[in-house]
Amino acid sequence: MKKVLLVLIFGLVLLLPTSAYAQKKDPVKIYLFYGETCPHCHELLEWFSSIESDYGDMYELIKYEVWYDESNSILLSYVASYTDLDISGVPFMLVGNGYFTGFSPEEDPEIIIKVIKQEYEKDPGLRVNIVDEVITQTGWTHDSPGDGILTQDDSDDPITDDYSKEDEQIQQTSKKEEEKEPIYNNPYFRLVVGAAIFIVIIVIGKKTIYIS
Repeated sequence: MKKVLLVLIFGLVLLLPTSAYAQKKDPVKIYLFYGETCPHCHELLEWFSSIESDYGDMYELIKYEVWYDESNSILLSYVASYTDLDISGVPFMLVGNGYFTGFSPEEDPEIIIKVIKQEYEKDPGLRVNIVDEVITQTGWTHDSPGDGILTQDDSDDPITDDYSKEDEQIQQTSKKEEEKEPIYNNPYFRLVVGAAIFIVIIVIGKKTIYIS
């Protein structure tokens, strides 16, 4: 009878949604360089506030005001040097190995959410955090600009995606990742397997009772 109970418990666990016992991942780091009186920057910040209840566990928004904060402005110049980008305005946002320039309330929200989800699904050890790397190399802190020395192999390309212009590429990448999803992570597959095990448990239980 104990064996039957153990099998029953195992079957019920399989019926649970994956999210019920999946290990919580570390949030994705989003680095936002903005201006205090920049209207598009404030639109972006307000938008992030509006999605916090739905996606807040998936990202950490790290903000650097650069119009009135000289130290943060120096950090942005280091980032521009490290990535070899001509950063001419704000908002400028880094997520993984890609970036957004400006903000369009009509076009960008859907893309940003896709990128957050895409980065969140990556192994945290494989995520790219460009600003962290720049801070580590230069020794920058808010109280000290550091030495500004950056080293990077010619073969390295820390920035590969301009998310502001590559919605189609992100959609294709997301589709490929969905296709790679193991079948045992599919909730419908788990439901069918769990139901099958539950039926077997009932049959075994009845036979056990008859034998007793």
